[in-house]
Amino acid sequence: MEEIDGVPTLGRFRETVDKTCMRERDRLLIKTFYLTACRGSELTTHQNPYDLKEKKVRLAYGKYATFKMATFDHEEEKVRHKVLLLRLAVAKRKLKTKKTKTEQQRLKLVFKTIALPTDPRYEPWTKDLMAYILKRGTLNFDLSRSRIRQIVIENLRELDRDITTKSLRHYRLSHLAEDYHMTRENLMLVAGWTWQGAFGGQGGQLDTYVHLTWQSYFKKLLRPL
Repeated sequence: MEEIDGVPTLGRFRETVDKTCMRERDRLLIKTFYLTACRGSELTTHQNPYDLKEKKVRLAYGKYATFKMATFDHEEEKVRHKVLLLRLAVAKRKLKTKKTKTEQQRLKLVFKTIALPTDPRYEPWTKDLMAYILKRGTLNFDLSRSRIRQIVIENLRELDRDITTKSLRHYRLSHLAEDYHMTRENLMLVAGWTWQGAFGGQGGQLDTYVHLTWQSYFKKLLRPL
């Protein structure tokens, strides 16, 4: 893949993160935002009074992040892969339900699931996320959105002087499309989009009746790096 529209190649991006991010926490934060294709508000537990007052963010979505381990059976190769599953609340979406039994239902939170190979041949950064989860019991950051943005700029400005957390989401989705050959349906799951959003304003009924799972794209991530 050549560098197109400011998106660094997969190799250049990963090399830059591993070599220029000197602080372990900063390196982990960047890896996490990249691998999950999350917005700045979706991994933070910090509730900034200014953001709440100005309605820039509705709540600290990161406190609802959960994880678990799973397996994926690769039928063609007859191999069982261990998978890290991250369940993350999606900003800018609301659940269509009248149920109010739990806090998540009252807030009408919508979730996406990110599946990551634990085999370092396919995703070496997963082990860093797993170590952080083992230490903290969750995967989120108690930092303001502005501080997260500052960390990204400080560490990756050589890639783009105007880089933001949104850039990491842009890079990940571009790499998944170009290097991993993911379809629009696959990208929709990773990004947390609706069918309507992924297909240019169409697909309202699909959002109601069709639900895909991480298994539909996981095999494509089994690409040696």
